[in-house]
Amino acid sequence: MDTASEFDLPLPTETLRVAEDQTGAPPSRFSLRLSAAWWRHLQCMGMGLHFMASPRPPNPEFTRSVSSTISSQRGEFTLHFYVPLDYKKDDKTTQWPAVVNFHGGGFAIGSATDDARFARFVMEKSKALFVSVDYRLAPEHPFPIAVEDGVDALLYVIKNAAELRIDPNRLATSGFSAGGNIAITAPIRLYLLSQTTAIPEHTIVALVTFYPITNYTISREERRANSKRPDATLPA
Repeated sequence: MDTASEFDLPLPTETLRVAEDQTGAPPSRFSLRLSAAWWRHLQCMGMGLHFMASPRPPNPEFTRSVSSTISSQRGEFTLHFYVPLDYKKDDKTTQWPAVVNFHGGGFAIGSATDDARFARFVMEKSKALFVSVDYRLAPEHPFPIAVEDGVDALLYVIKNAAELRIDPNRLATSGFSAGGNIAITAPIRLYLLSQTTAIPEHTIVALVTFYPITNYTISREERRANSKRPDATLPA
């Protein structure tokens, strides 16, 4: 189901007046792309300032490009690997736990580097690799493509665990907001896939989510009625 027009992006009222035609119809895909590009630009500037604050967030040690296999809309996305200091010093035989993380942004904005400071916290406290997923975004890639990319990210980590020196039986997922949704739903989709497809042995031992999006049964009208800024939500 194409649900690209149903995301709660906090658009300014002026944008809504442009996006909504005189019949009250939802905004076009073109106007959604313009709005997403605008907010991505603003977020990029904001995150640039955020990264300049001390202490500076870490950079990923390496990245991997992953080809999508689950989504019908084929493409590629990137995994960013943050590693503990000892990962680079050990004898190359240690298997490390890993946290696969999904950034927030309403499935429409954000990037894998947004949670770099959280990556540092995880590495210091859990001595785990932190794998941040740069999943594809709406409206160009409408939901549930983000979740499907999440499944492919987990599959990549599981299938390449030996080469990455990851213990496939000590995996966790994490995510903020929309990323929290993926951290919950991608493992469910992976489990369903395992019922019909052979997947290497693995165990997801924890799901760690922060204010995840979990309830799609509430209508847009109800959400707008409960919003502090109903003028800043997309039209129903």
